Amino acid sequence: LAVAVVGFVYLVVKVEDLPSPSQVNTRERLVSIYSFAKYSWLGSLKSKTNNYADILILGLFVPSNLIGVYAIAWNIASFLTILGSAIETTLFPEFSQLENKDDYTEIANLLGKSLQYTGLFVIPGLFGGILLGDRILRLYGSDF
Repeated sequence: LAVAVVGFVYLVVKVEDLPSPSQVNTRERLVSIYSFAKYSWLGSLKSKTNNYADILILGLFVPSNLIGVYAIAWNIASFLTILGSAIETTLFPEFSQLENKDDYTEIANLLGKSLQYTGLFVIPGLFGGILLGDRILRLYGSDF
């Protein structure tokens, strides 16, 4: 409820700053928003679906205590992907805009740079997990 109130206040303030409909090509703007929105939700839906689908499928074939171990390991590993997720969220609109301009060279350039930066957490996290993995799992109890 608090977020809805803050969002409404933000929307009302921003609506006052917008140009009048006669100053903006409304149809062009709606097409642009639609072209972005029709694909922007897929990334978060994919990750949420994958997080739960694997656990449900494992539940059919694996004992429940091993599923708990898997879920905890997945949660720890997903922490290491925070930077990659931030890069993905940041670059998606840029990729979309460049694709509309058919600038595939710049898309390839940005993609290469994003892959370089994604390793900033993952590679040290791998070695940190090897060195500190036992201690981290102790936070979840002696069974792990």
